[in-house]
Order: sequence, then structure tokens, then C-alpha cells
Amino acid sequence: MFSRRLHIFAIPIAACIATSSYAAPAAQVEFAMGDPVAITAAARERVLHKGDTVSLTVSKGPQLVQVPGDLRAMGVDAATSLLEGLGFKVKTEQADYYLGLGYVAGSDPRPGSMAPQGSTILLKII
Repeated sequence: MFSRRLHIFAIPIAACIATSSYAAPAAQVEFAMGDPVAITAAARERVLHKGDTVSLTVSKGPQLVQVPGDLRAMGVDAATSLLEGLGFKVKTEQADYYLGLGYVAGSDPRPGSMAPQGSTILLKII
């Protein structure tokens, strides 16, 4: 039984027997993990009754991308280009020990970790 209580055409889906499948097409990155993203055409075209079967497609959430592990000591422009090419947004801030060199000292999230595509990577610059 699908655990979320959803209302489509003012009929609670929780009153129906629901099956689910999972999908994460690139166009659905705005959906959080577990959010319903589609419902069977038959369920949209008729009134549902208790016990009816409804198939939902449920998002796996945004695609995760590995933060590159070779950012440290890379120039700010090169690191920004690399990250933007992977689908990230980039912000920069001066590291605590800023020297004005224009190189990456670290990042948040850390290199090698997984982050949602489209999320922001903070580069700490020395």
C-alpha cells in the first residue's frame, strides 16, 4: 500500500490499492525522492473507487554527481568550468588563510562525495 495520502480529483489515493515504480529521468530533477511524478492514464480519466488499482511512478530524486577529487590547487576559473560542466553551480569564498593566489584550497561538499546535480559547490580560495 502506498503510504502517502494524495488527493487527485478530490479522491484520496490512500483509499485505493496502489503499486509504484521508480524513475529518475533527467527532466525530473526538481522532484524530491519519493514524490509521485506520474499516475496511470486510466486513473486520471475516471472516478476512482475504494479498492481500485492505481499505478504511480515515484521519483528517485535528483541525479547525484560525484564532486571531483582534483580541485585542490586548481585555478578558480578552471575549477569553476569543471564543476559547471558537471551541472553544479559554483560559489567562492576566501579561505581562512587567504593569500590572494587564486587557487582552490578546498570545497564544500568535499571532493569525492556525491551531490545532487544542480546544487551549489562552495570553493574555498587561497
